[in-house]
Amino acid sequence: MSIIDHIESYVGPIQEGWKDKRSGLNIQIIRCCDEIDESVDHFLSLGFSDFVLEVSPEKNARHEFLFSVRFFDDYSLVFSFLMTICEAVIVRAKAVLRGQYIRLPADVAAEMGFDALYCSIPMLQDHGFSGYDKVDPPVIFVWLIPIYSTELEFIEMNGWDRFEDMMVEQQPDLFSLSRKHIIQSE
Repeated sequence: MSIIDHIESYVGPIQEGWKDKRSGLNIQIIRCCDEIDESVDHFLSLGFSDFVLEVSPEKNARHEFLFSVRFFDDYSLVFSFLMTICEAVIVRAKAVLRGQYIRLPADVAAEMGFDALYCSIPMLQDHGFSGYDKVDPPVIFVWLIPIYSTELEFIEMNGWDRFEDMMVEQQPDLFSLSRKHIIQSE
């Protein structure tokens, strides 16, 4: 099974793809429509896994990113910021681990309406989606969840495991960019 087959079997058929022709990287951003909830689009990197990233001095991994959003039609903005995130991670050559977050550049944050991306395992797809082991090292899919400054501060103060507990307790709509913040400002 190819990585494209893997993605389509768990996320849904690819609707379109985008490639930055100015980039020398062989990375595309693809869009899949959710087969259960048509209001949700899933955007994934494709080709990002060509790059081997360091998890630790003894361990490497490959990544593809997943970003899911409800009722957002500025696809070019999503394509652009995901490509920027891929390029930044490649430059640093370090794998992104569960519980880490990636701050957005201020201009991107202003356009998107959130401040950072929280890195997690894909929890809303079947368990088998999170990894693709037909290559060595394997590909780990990273779910990029939009978070706001109050949530970012909470993670810094209390740790990612407590933040994930709060997500489980509150059950926010993690696909909505207008969702109620998990952590409210005081």
